[in-house]
Amino acid sequence: MIILEGAQAGLSWSTILHKRDAYRVAYDNFDYNLIADTYTSQASNERLLQTNIVKNKLKVQASITNAKAFRDLLTELYPDQAQPEDENGFWKFLQAYKKPDSINKKTKNNKDEEVLEYMTRNEESDRLSADLKKRGFKFVGTTIMYSYMQAVGLELGGLHHTQQCFKHPKNLSA
Repeated sequence: MIILEGAQAGLSWSTILHKRDAYRVAYDNFDYNLIADTYTSQASNERLLQTNIVKNKLKVQASITNAKAFRDLLTELYPDQAQPEDENGFWKFLQAYKKPDSINKKTKNNKDEEVLEYMTRNEESDRLSADLKKRGFKFVGTTIMYSYMQAVGLELGGLHHTQQCFKHPKNLSA
């Protein structure tokens, strides 16, 4: 997910979603060990740019850097762990950045109509971004991390869907 979130920066999600299968193939089914071990030279990095992913050299290099940083983080935090899905994996690490009882922010305008605020960051995404940057990750700014936290289910606050969307909370109970 962090690879896809970083690739999406500045682009529409539909662009990334249409290339998701190409990302899966190019990045060996997102196996961070294979990415970290395989893409170690400029030539191997160029191979990624020949696939049907977003051809941004900085984003491609960041994905490789992040695979190595991810592995280092897991090794540091959980030296006996083999995979991030294990009991003490990355998900457990992320729990320190989860806001309890996230709720949508609501405000009222002059006509007393409900207006929901679109959020692009919060304190938790600021902290997660800073922590990952300190650990050597790239393309993990606070807005990217907020989107990541939404995608993986850590952040439930803010508005994720417009009021016209069938997934908007007011439409789910109808």
